Amino acid sequence: MVLAGVEALHPIYREVNFYPYLAERGVPGNHDMAGPDELRRAAWQVIRPRFEEAREQAAARYKALIGTPKASDHLDEILPATVAGQVDFILISPEARRWGRFDSRMNSVEIHSTPESGDEDLIHTAAIQTILHRGAVYAAGSRERLIEAPVGAVYRFAA
Repeated sequence: MVLAGVEALHPIYREVNFYPYLAERGVPGNHDMAGPDELRRAAWQVIRPRFEEAREQAAARYKALIGTPKASDHLDEILPATVAGQVDFILISPEARRWGRFDSRMNSVEIHSTPESGDEDLIHTAAIQTILHRGAVYAAGSRERLIEAPVGAVYRFAA
């Protein structure tokens, strides 16, 4: 949460606030006439460094662990692990798509080169399952080359 308001009131609010995710910096000023987009842009400037740092730390941890049982870049391994709550975080390439089907009862993944009837984007499914099981999802765009594969995961514990 990013506090937006008259700067003199920030310390008063911080004294009585118990929300653990309140950003250290706020957006000072009178925002009575500010629209939601303007407030969103100002708040994003405050919290962007925190998100970028967390993403870079996740990418470094992934790179250190890939090739061990603690990390994977194989979607057919990652997807069942997300459903089982075993994934600490995944890094995904936002532009990548992997079409197919996942059968959670059989724990089987079927990946297709082109979308077929009844397919879903399995990377999207892995991201949703990671979030549902209290894991983190980081966008690792191709320009930044944070990861080489379309998806990479670090497990909470080795399988």
